[in-house]
Amino acid sequence: MAWCFKDRVIEGKIKRKALPSSPEVLLCKHQPHYSTILHVYPIKKNTMPKYFRVLVYLSFLFMPGFIYGQQAKNISLVGRLQYQQFLTDIWGYAADDGTEYALVGTREGLSIVSLADPARPQQVQFAAGVPTAWRDIKTYRHYAYVSNEGGNGLQIIDLQNLPNQIAVKDTIIAGAETSHNLWIDENGILYIVGLDRGLFNGGMLMCDLKEDPWNPRLVGVYDHRYVHDVYVRNNLAYAAEIYAHQLTIIDVSDKADPTELSSRTYHRAATHNTWLNDAGDVCFTTDETSDVYVRAWDVRNPASIQALDSVRSSLSRGEAIPHNVHVLNDYLVTSYYKDGIHLTDAHRPDVLVEVGYYDTSPASGVGTDGCWGAYPFLPSGLILASDIEEGLFVLQPHYLRAAYLEGQITDAASLQPLDEVIVRVLDETEVAYSQADGSYKFGLARDGRLQVVYYKFGFLPDTLEVALTAGQTTLQNVALTPAPLTSFEVLVKDTSSGQPLPAALLQAIPLGVDQAFDFQTDSSGLAQATDLPAGIYRLIVGKWGYLTQQVEIQPTTRQQIVVLLSPGYYDDFALDFGWETEGDATAGQWERARPKLTTRFGIPLNPGEDLLDDKGDQAYVTGNESQTYFDNDVDNGFTLLRSPVFDLSQQQDPVIAYYWWLINYIDNTNGQAGNGFLEVRISNSQQTAVVATYSNSFNGDRWNLSEFRVRDFLQPDEQMRIEFVAADPEPGNLVEAGVDGFSVRDLASTSLPEKNAPLQLSVFPNPPGQHLFVQVPQPLPYPLSLRLVDASGRQLYQSSLPAGTHVYSLPFPYPAGLYLLEVRKRGKLLSVHKLFKR
Repeated sequence: MAWCFKDRVIEGKIKRKALPSSPEVLLCKHQPHYSTILHVYPIKKNTMPKYFRVLVYLSFLFMPGFIYGQQAKNISLVGRLQYQQFLTDIWGYAADDGTEYALVGTREGLSIVSLADPARPQQVQFAAGVPTAWRDIKTYRHYAYVSNEGGNGLQIIDLQNLPNQIAVKDTIIAGAETSHNLWIDENGILYIVGLDRGLFNGGMLMCDLKEDPWNPRLVGVYDHRYVHDVYVRNNLAYAAEIYAHQLTIIDVSDKADPTELSSRTYHRAATHNTWLNDAGDVCFTTDETSDVYVRAWDVRNPASIQALDSVRSSLSRGEAIPHNVHVLNDYLVTSYYKDGIHLTDAHRPDVLVEVGYYDTSPASGVGTDGCWGAYPFLPSGLILASDIEEGLFVLQPHYLRAAYLEGQITDAASLQPLDEVIVRVLDETEVAYSQADGSYKFGLARDGRLQVVYYKFGFLPDTLEVALTAGQTTLQNVALTPAPLTSFEVLVKDTSSGQPLPAALLQAIPLGVDQAFDFQTDSSGLAQATDLPAGIYRLIVGKWGYLTQQVEIQPTTRQQIVVLLSPGYYDDFALDFGWETEGDATAGQWERARPKLTTRFGIPLNPGEDLLDDKGDQAYVTGNESQTYFDNDVDNGFTLLRSPVFDLSQQQDPVIAYYWWLINYIDNTNGQAGNGFLEVRISNSQQTAVVATYSNSFNGDRWNLSEFRVRDFLQPDEQMRIEFVAADPEPGNLVEAGVDGFSVRDLASTSLPEKNAPLQLSVFPNPPGQHLFVQVPQPLPYPLSLRLVDASGRQLYQSSLPAGTHVYSLPFPYPAGLYLLEVRKRGKLLSVHKLFKR
């Protein structure tokens, strides 16, 4: 297995977009005596992992900030041509006189661009066509063939008289007025795929071009299923059957009777395109959805397709969609929508290594904007790229061979193999993991003497210096020593009374490890942690009726750690405080879980992650088991989420805040709202009131903040509860919802700051002692996040302050030197505090 990208690992690209300047406003309709305004603040999903951010310090003595701009590695820009219309796919053509051309698909036709001077590409001809968002191009001899999904069939263009003139005609073959894509094999057979849905099941036409390229002759049809794209060599067709979620190999030796040999589906399959390597024994595929990989398949036996390896973009943590992959000299040239062009060394298809990229798009993350296609086959070696919004890019690649490291990792005590060991080169963000037999292998787009770290929770990390050489494999076996064990106790106390808090919940999470240890305090407020491997932990502590706290600890044996909790109500679901669920829906019940991203043809239907900057990684979501839309969404009824009882009798003017998202639309429509909904209710000991009902078709791709005054609906008392009801009353709707970040504040004792007013926050003492305190004059009206770094920018500590916090303490067991404490609100940097420890 090559580089494995996990959510906890940083991966390069950071792009952010500004939030709307004013919140969306919803008018609550279910209260006869009040017109309550609910403020709904869209929260843009951060593309970086929650607990690790890459912050580039322009000057750590002044104000740090992120660097934005063109991302490039081993690919340089030669020329560019911008358009006044959106682009589609791209192909290339080399004329007999040696002039190279870019054949650029646009919404209105085919743009033919001369590359006589690649630095100044010039359009010399334009073949108008039916307006369409899909247009793909292939060439045979001096002819270009253009598919489209608008009508008029196949467009054929004679290029032999370029740059002076072209001849153009449309032809409808076997009734196919539209098609999605094309392929032309080495035998002069044209394959037209993605046909009108009612025609041959949307399958594939086969036409002979050898006799008369201007008049293709139909010689066969494949009609088993819809084919989105295809690659054919040696009479074997490798079909991307996107709606069947599979790669299919078809024997087309007999065009009149094509025979299906095998198919292969896989996790999150939305097979979009295929391409063979030079040897013809490996097929590469892309999937038109997010959080997926470019995959390598062993097809030496066409009857049995076997997985080899996978790779994805390092620029967006894999969120950008891989659209089309091509192979040249055992390099993959892949167009990612929002991450541009990527180069991958695939000469070892079992260890795919990204070696270069050029990001054509200012957009980032999920979605189908950005780079549509690539063409790397010009005699000059230039790569052509079509970016939907940004135009034609002419690029010069530098093809670099990767260096490889392999070996086996064992337990030094038992000599048994160790799996899931993290292997990382210092100064690199990617990691690899050892397999069940202890073996590991990965590649790197650099060589030289490098420091490699081997780490597994429960073992002492080992750092070795390894010499890597480009194009070669280095062997390195490692034995890890078990880590010593430690035992400690945590005392949890009430900040106001100083009394111990029984039945408080604690969770210790080893730093950088997907594992947690749960504890609970006894009647004396003590929780015992026994025989844990020594190391650094994030400790989350909370109790219903108190504000959850998070601290970073590196405990020693017999140490007592004291955590103070302030009274209040806050729940980001990092801990399980006992919310109840019920309902009659046949699927899609509420569950407390790590949210999974659901997409529909690459479009995100939910945020795909927990609320940014809270303490854990969980939320309440409906039907979280599957990542496929319309699979385990709310169906045929309702699902209800109910909070524990909370006491607001002593608050004069309580305000409740919560974050939510909803997706609600009718299938097979362009987002038309269905009759599903998310309803919010508040109750006291006497009555229940509906606070809000959300039914917008698309509110799912972000977390939205809403808040309301309790007294606008009913009298606060000691028996308060809040409920969230997601419902889908009728079939045919896609309904999914999420809830997170519940909190209560009293307007009589807190107030929202004026717009753009500076945060009044004190950090003391300075110089710090063993603890550092953060204080605000009044309890926080919104959550904040803290991040402590040293003078080199290395992160030492990260935590969050929930709404309602007044004083917060954090440990400061660090040596003398300069430190910076960053304070952020929803990812936005508010202030930086310089600390000098003597």
